[in-house]
Amino acid sequence: MDLRSLDKEYWSAEMQKTLFVENTAVFLADYEPSRVLTADGRKYHKPIIAKPATGTYVPYTDVTPQVLTSSDQELEVDQFKYAFVEVDDTDRKQNFYDAAAFAAMAMQKELNNLIEQHYLSQVTSALNVVDAGSVGGVPGTPIALDLTNAVQVFTAAHTKLDMQDAPFAERYAVVGAHTVGVLRQTKGNRETPLGDTVLANGIIGPWQGWTVIQNNNLPYSASLEMATNPTAGDTVTIAGVTFTYRAVPALAGEIDIGADAAATRVLTVNAINGSATGKNSATGYFEISAENRFVLSEKRKVVAVDNIAGTQIDITGFGDIVVAETFTAAGNVWSNQLQLSVFMVRGAIDLAVQMPANVEIQRKEKGFADYIKSLEMFKAKAFDDGARVLVKVSINASSWS
Repeated sequence: MDLRSLDKEYWSAEMQKTLFVENTAVFLADYEPSRVLTADGRKYHKPIIAKPATGTYVPYTDVTPQVLTSSDQELEVDQFKYAFVEVDDTDRKQNFYDAAAFAAMAMQKELNNLIEQHYLSQVTSALNVVDAGSVGGVPGTPIALDLTNAVQVFTAAHTKLDMQDAPFAERYAVVGAHTVGVLRQTKGNRETPLGDTVLANGIIGPWQGWTVIQNNNLPYSASLEMATNPTAGDTVTIAGVTFTYRAVPALAGEIDIGADAAATRVLTVNAINGSATGKNSATGYFEISAENRFVLSEKRKVVAVDNIAGTQIDITGFGDIVVAETFTAAGNVWSNQLQLSVFMVRGAIDLAVQMPANVEIQRKEKGFADYIKSLEMFKAKAFDDGARVLVKVSINASSWS
């Protein structure tokens, strides 16, 4: 044994800091379903009664009464999410760090994050859409937001709601950090200065008649074209997590180059999703670090799917996600990077949180450990009346960095 083995080593007094998403948008929900379903029940019904029709009256003639009809829409609580960890008494005594307390805090934050992501994803039910066609571009394509069209986007969203006779009060725009960056630079802001700080509820101030809320849980999607098999050393990056293609993978984040592009796409999907198939195998992929897996699969909820009908991988997730690649093949590129901003009258989306994410601690029956667990039950929905005062704004995320 040489003298180097006697060198001192020190451990940090704190565990590595983990950044969780601040939930800033769920306060906009209509919580009536939560109040109704707090004690019990599975479904919340909202009746829709037909409106009276008008007609022209002819003097001295009979009029025919209208028989009113009704229909029903329902919200069913069917989202059941949990977290469950075990901390042994030996670890509690011999470890310097309070893993149990950290786990309890983390699971509450992660479960609450799922509620907000589910809530904001209801924007896909919006009756109103603002895209590039609304600001002088190509209809059906996302908006490349910049200083020249930012005001137009907010005006177009107003117009969509005005056409529905929506109330002028409590109009909110839930947007991502990149969009907020553009708004702060826009010289067209003559109404009132946008705040330089973000409050605890995400509000950064009024702008163009909207209360702007910064949020990092907005729906995101993109496609990775991979018609040509990668070359060793090529990389793909999603939300700061990098995967590298190798002839023989051996390190974290490395993916095997398959027999052809189709085979490699399957391996890539497995690596992004953290699938058990091919995990930590030289013919599959090697798992990324625990922190990177948390970012990708828990915080951003990135899910990859091999587009069988084409030659690309489609991903979905939440937040201001930045993607990149260093493929040798020029045709292997990212495309269709899209984020959906949510413009609404407050209460447009109903939310039932039937069981909040409260943490339970129980002793292990056959052993010496604590079970730390939490379960939540929830469901969000934009009913027809809410969809009328909800605007889906498609933002092009291809230039984000």
